[in-house]
Amino acid sequence: MQPSKKIRKYEQEYHDNLYATTKLGEKGSWLSSPISSVINGVNFLNTKNISVLDIGCGVGRHCIPIAKEIQDAGGGVIGIDILALAGEKLEENKKNFGVKKDALFFEKISIEDYKIEKEQFDYIIAVSSLEHTENIKTLKKVLKKMTYGTKKGGINYIIISVDNTLYNPLKNIFLEPMVEKNLQGSEAKKLLDDYYKDWEIIEYCIKPWQSIQNNTSEMLIQKGNSLRLMCRKK
Repeated sequence: MQPSKKIRKYEQEYHDNLYATTKLGEKGSWLSSPISSVINGVNFLNTKNISVLDIGCGVGRHCIPIAKEIQDAGGGVIGIDILALAGEKLEENKKNFGVKKDALFFEKISIEDYKIEKEQFDYIIAVSSLEHTENIKTLKKVLKKMTYGTKKGGINYIIISVDNTLYNPLKNIFLEPMVEKNLQGSEAKKLLDDYYKDWEIIEYCIKPWQSIQNNTSEMLIQKGNSLRLMCRKK
């Protein structure tokens, strides 16, 4: 099996296991709550009937609270994810969290294959999903689609994990991080700078993060930096 396919298989198994055993909003996991600034992004839009695309939506960590925020004004969200289980759980969570049937739709598809029309969306979010693209060429293709598909005055919010390391403290060894595209921070920033050079920057920062993985026979420590970009199309 090719390394990229092996990593994608690992990531799919990890998320399938998480979604099968952890409820949205459950404390002690990253599904416990959304990132508030991602939800607040809709407040930067001066329009009604807001259209949103959530890339790598999972079980609805962000698209469900966004849909609830905009549904009464006629807004709607499309969430895409490669995992079928994500879609099944998303439909359950729509009902559990009071999202209207026509305010949130799911499509099982990879971002590489998803077609975005010109100026289709007011708000496109990609939270911890772009690092799962196959290679730099594919990542550039996705960024191009995102910028092309955003309406004038619309917002893109990207959070991408960079500088990833994976450490086994018991054996005192570093392992290959299970991320399809392990970008360095400087490399990712240059890419974003190129594609969003003519956009209004609202937020642009990098923050360290760390997580403990216990889904294997041994505890592993994963570290990295979270590169965040929120910007408006002029």
